[in-house]
Amino acid sequence: MQGVSDVNNSSIKRLLSEIRPPFQPEMLLGKQVSDVRWKVSEWNDASVKNLACFSQFQTTEEIGKVSMFPDNCIKFLFECTPGENASRAKFLGINTEKTELTLRPNTKYFIFMPYSHLVLNMSIAAGELQNMNTDIENALPSSSALVRCQELISAEKSFEENIDIVVKSAIRDIKGSYTSGISEYCSLAMCLSHGNISSENMELFTGYSSRHCRARFKDSYGFSPKRYSIVVRFQGALHELVNQRDKDALDIVNDHGYFDQAHFIKDFKKFTGLCPNEFRRAFAGQ
Repeated sequence: MQGVSDVNNSSIKRLLSEIRPPFQPEMLLGKQVSDVRWKVSEWNDASVKNLACFSQFQTTEEIGKVSMFPDNCIKFLFECTPGENASRAKFLGINTEKTELTLRPNTKYFIFMPYSHLVLNMSIAAGELQNMNTDIENALPSSSALVRCQELISAEKSFEENIDIVVKSAIRDIKGSYTSGISEYCSLAMCLSHGNISSENMELFTGYSSRHCRARFKDSYGFSPKRYSIVVRFQGALHELVNQRDKDALDIVNDHGYFDQAHFIKDFKKFTGLCPNEFRRAFAGQ
């Protein structure tokens, strides 16, 4: 793995393209959603992890609660009621455990998921980010452009139009003179290694001791790099379990750095409540 000093703009773009986007299967593949749109693209020039995942979907009449699984990303969830010219937005913090999200039936939702939250000017501390579900006004300053863009995003606008509105607003909420620091490079290293980077390689990549990296990372995220790595590994396994249904579970175990099948099953069940094969069967045919 290259060190930070060896990484230039062109290699960063190549490396970022290798990172799997956050995956929430019940929002993308569940039977209670339709008209799903999904896109990953750059949204700012200030952050080394400058990508974001955008998604949009329509809920059905039968919608109730959907399960949200850990993915290391914050989310801005805009609820767009048909016939209304504005939206209502929620801020969802970084999931470190399975949570439930209540959605309204027959409603369009638009989601903005930046790969790194560190670039944004927020009004909550890192320790409060975990599993938070609150109105967007409680997470951002009163002057935030993202708060105001609720008045612009609507069910009547196209997916691309809503992306354009959110990106222009989020850019105005970037911290002044922001430059990516150790925490962001640590998260990049963990994503590129699929959650299997050693302390020695982390030191080589960042140029700092593993102890310093751990301390700075926890200050920024509210939890340890080890926890972040576990979720990165889980997300990779989740992607393949659902999207590559012919792939044997043992191959997933080996490809994602689990010690053995028991280790994989334990981690997967902790985050989803189901064993891997039970989870795969639940999504069969969706």
